[in-house]
Amino acid sequence: MPAEIVKSVTTTQGLFDLFGTATLYSFPEAVSALVNGVSEMIVSPVHPGTGQVAEARLQDDEGEDVAVLRARAVGPWGNDLSVRITRALAGDRRTVRRVTLEVLFKGRPIERHSNSSSGREMTTTSSP
Repeated sequence: MPAEIVKSVTTTQGLFDLFGTATLYSFPEAVSALVNGVSEMIVSPVHPGTGQVAEARLQDDEGEDVAVLRARAVGPWGNDLSVRITRALAGDRRTVRRVTLEVLFKGRPIERHSNSSSGREMTTTSSP
């Protein structure tokens, strides 16, 4: 692995800054070690070509794929992710007005994307 990819971290915030808050789920041992007194950790990410990223395909009512969601990092931790979609329908009970998407880790919500509708951006709330 190239030297520029290998990083030294001394705090959980430093770990999150370098590798993202999803590190809490993809590498909980690193977070635990830093919280419990490890003074320095040398970390190298898994090369994306050496593992697989978990993904979920979202389908419409006709069974057609409409979106693909992918985990932020390679590894088996992504197998513990799931997605919950809630739709708000118009008065005709067919037209979708808004969509809320929740990402769950081991059944617990960790991200919420709200108020998404055609042509609008989603509002994201994450809890590391």
